[in-house]
Amino acid sequence: LSALRNSVDFIKGICSATLDNDCVPIDVRERLQSPISEPLLIDKGLRLCLDLYLATTTTGSQALYTNICKALKRYSPDTDTLSYDQFKRKITELTGVVSVMTDMCYNSCVAFTGPFSGLDACPECSEARYETITRGKKLVSVPRKQALTIPVGPQIQAQYRS
Repeated sequence: LSALRNSVDFIKGICSATLDNDCVPIDVRERLQSPISEPLLIDKGLRLCLDLYLATTTTGSQALYTNICKALKRYSPDTDTLSYDQFKRKITELTGVVSVMTDMCYNSCVAFTGPFSGLDACPECSEARYETITRGKKLVSVPRKQALTIPVGPQIQAQYRS
């Protein structure tokens, strides 16, 4: 009976879904409703960072990207490169494409969304949702496992941007 109740709750959540109660940031919602239409302009520095990012993150790592940027800067101090985090923020700003992290059961039984969003343990296997770690001098609870989702709306807008 509880499985049926959960199914009904998920269906109600889907039926009542709107951009206003979506899990994407406000600026992404606003951009979905008012997409950018002008052409994307990429300067030499951003193009270099894009090439480095694509070359290093598919077969390498964030550290490799950073080390290559440092080497380029030593070779030519006037070379404009962005840090890994700056680059990711810039690409998000230009494309509107974002990732959304959702807490999930450590054993991948469920995602903590809809009727499960307020739970601290998995309803299937009882595994804890959070672990407590030390950050600085504070104890904080962090999700034990998360799933990454890239919403399709911003991706479609980025593809059709003229």
